[in-house]
Parts: sequence; structure tokens; C-alpha cells
Amino acid sequence: MNPDQSEGLLKVGSVTVNGGTGDGSTDGFDPWTATAADLSRIPNLGQSAALTQWGIAQLLLDARASGELAGPTLLSAMAMRLRNDMTLPRWIREQYLEAFGRFERLEVGSLDEAFGVRGLNKRTREKYKLRWKLELPVYQSLRNAIAADPDQPLDKGLYEQVGAVIKKSGTYCDQLYRLAVRGGCQDLKDYKAELRAAKKVVATE
Repeated sequence: MNPDQSEGLLKVGSVTVNGGTGDGSTDGFDPWTATAADLSRIPNLGQSAALTQWGIAQLLLDARASGELAGPTLLSAMAMRLRNDMTLPRWIREQYLEAFGRFERLEVGSLDEAFGVRGLNKRTREKYKLRWKLELPVYQSLRNAIAADPDQPLDKGLYEQVGAVIKKSGTYCDQLYRLAVRGGCQDLKDYKAELRAAKKVVATE
């Protein structure tokens, strides 16, 4: 590890949180700097933690770019890091400690206030719970269908086919798919293109 990488490391128990750009958390794979092309080259991607880690990193990078890396997102970032054994870059660590510091210094009266957390009513909670429960299964069902037939269009018909299984509309499945892509999952149009390209390579061998 060079001096630039070691700067800002924070020990949490036996876990090292990287305060720089990260030196990779899955066999040299760095979710914070990797591209979709890098991800596609990982063997057995479906059984690797890399896809999940990359999706989380993209979600947080997008939040940073849009200025939405605030309280609740910071708390989610820390939770996702602990669940998925990820490195965290310096900019997340600094913002988290800045928010927590306001509570430590008694500048605010609660952690909720320090992190800007607002309560959710029951209806909103149920809406989010259902979305979180179905988002990845819907995405994976669509991906499996494309894998089985790369020429199958990603359209209303496929959304309705998947929606029939979970008793939801095709429009709802379309929305869940788009949320999954925004959260870091691969755009299935790109996945279709990769499968077609691989098929052509095999055909010419």
C-alpha cells in the first residue's frame, strides 16, 4: 500500500475503512472506480459480491453528484458498507463524521436532527417496503428472461409477463426495473448487446 492509499485509514474493530479511493474489496475489484465493462469481466458475477458492491457504489456516487449525499443517505451508506464488507472513500467518512459531530458537540438535540432524518407514515413505509422487496427479484426475472433469449425485446410484453407472476402491472415492473438500474444494476439493453456479441464470437470460432 502506498502512502496515498494509507492516508486517512480508519480502523473499526478488525475492519479497515479506506479513506482514499479504495484498493478494492473483492479480489482487487474496486467498486468505486470500476466501470460496467470491468464488472462484466468478473467470472461467475452472479455468485460474486462485486455486483452488489458496484451497485451500492454507483448509488452513492450518484447521490454525491446530485448533492443528495445527506443524513439518511449517509446512514444507509454506513449500513451498506457493514453488510457488504466494502471500503468507504474519504468523502463519505468525512460527511458522516461531520453530521455525527454535531450531535457529539451538542449543537443539535438528537441524532435524527443531526442526520436530518424524518419520520415516515405507515402508508409511505409500506410503499417503500414493497418496492425494496420486489425491485431486485423483478430485475433478476427480467435479466433471466433476456439471458434465455437475447433477441426477446425488453418491452411492455415482458414487463407484463413478469408482473403476472407477482400480481402487479407491467407498468409497475417497468418502474421497478428503472429504479434498479438507477441503483446500479446493469441496463439490460447493454446486457442484451453483450450476449449478442458473445453469440457472434462463438459462431465465428
